[in-house]
This record gives sequence, C-alpha cells and structure tokens, in this order.
Amino acid sequence: MNLREAAQAVVDIMKDHVWYWESDKAAFTALVDALAEPEWIPVSERLPEPHTDVLVVIPPPPLAPLSTRVCLGYLAGGEWHPIHDISHWRPLPAPPAEE
Repeated sequence: MNLREAAQAVVDIMKDHVWYWESDKAAFTALVDALAEPEWIPVSERLPEPHTDVLVVIPPPPLAPLSTRVCLGYLAGGEWHPIHDISHWRPLPAPPAEE
C-alpha cells in the first residue's frame, strides 16, 4: 500500500464516524489530494511521454555536491532537453484553480 492508498483508507474509515467526518471533511480531502501528487520517478524506471513538459532533477556535479537543480524539461527523440544528465522527473502540478 502506498502513501496515497493509506490516506484514502483513513478517509474511508473516518466516513464511518459522521460526527468527525463532517467537522474535518475538507482537511481529509486536502490530505488525499496532496498525496495524489506524483512522486519523483527515476529515469531508470520510466520515461515521460515525448514532448511533454515535466519537472526534471539535474544531479550535482562532483565538485558542487549541494547544487542539485530542478527545472523544466522534456524528452524528444530519446534525448532530454535541456540536455543534462537527468536523474528523476515528475509531471507538472495542476495549475491553481481560478477563483
């Protein structure tokens, strides 16, 4: 069971306790939504669809071990753009809801 499934199980249990569920429904729903965000995916496990913008992790060079960078990237023709040694990626988060 992953973290999102565990959170959903807690929400499902809390629904049985109506008095508590109604008072904290928004908090539990926000928790499940936050956990629904994808985690970083190693490029060794899976690659994104070609020409899809994603967030990528560029590992630090040996002489600057604290300079890990996260930036926007995409895969095209089997190569990452911008061209770097990418270690992980994740889909872009959803844009904010309009008010």
